[in-house]
Amino acid sequence: MNLKEIIIQSTKAMLSDDKEPLLFVELLELKDYKNAYKMLSESNKSKYTLEEFKKFVTEDPINENPTPGNFQEEQMPYKKVAIQFATFLVRREYKHAFNMLCKSQQEEYTATSLEKNMNDMTDYFQNNRNIWVAIKFVEEEGAIDDKCIYVPIEEDGNSEAVTVEICLENGKQCIRSIEWGRP
Repeated sequence: MNLKEIIIQSTKAMLSDDKEPLLFVELLELKDYKNAYKMLSESNKSKYTLEEFKKFVTEDPINENPTPGNFQEEQMPYKKVAIQFATFLVRREYKHAFNMLCKSQQEEYTATSLEKNMNDMTDYFQNNRNIWVAIKFVEEEGAIDDKCIYVPIEEDGNSEAVTVEICLENGKQCIRSIEWGRP
C-alpha cells in the first residue's frame, strides 16, 4: 500500500468517524507524526508501528522543501521533475512551479497564468482542494518518450493531466513545454 492509498483509506475512515481529514494532512505537514498516526484507521495502525509510519511518510520521492532552483542541483530522473512540477500545481505553489520553467516558458507564463490554467483544467472537479498527483502511474507508465511525461492530476472520480517536456537549459533541468488536460 502506498502513501496515497493510506491517506485515502484513512480519510474515508476519518469521515465515517466524524474526524477531520484535513487535520490529518496538516499534522503531516507540521511533521506531527505521532498525532497523525493516532488518526489512522485501526487497520492501518495494525500494519505499521509509529516509527514505520514516520519513516514511510518521510520517504516521499518529492522534494519536501523546494526552493527556486534547488530541484535542479542534482539531476533527477525526468519523471521526478515532472512529478515535482505537478505537485507544485496541486499544492498551489505556483511560484515554485514557475521557477521550474525554461526561459522561453517563463516568457509565456506567469505564476498567475499557471494558476489560471490549473483552475480552468480542474474547474469541474467536485472538491478542487482534495486533488493529488498520480505518482505511481507516472513512475510506472507516465513517459511518452524519454523527455515527455504525462502526469495525471486526480480526485475521486475525476482525472485531468499535464503533459510536460523536460529539457536541460544551462545544465539545469526545466520544463520546456506544457500541455494542459487529457489528450
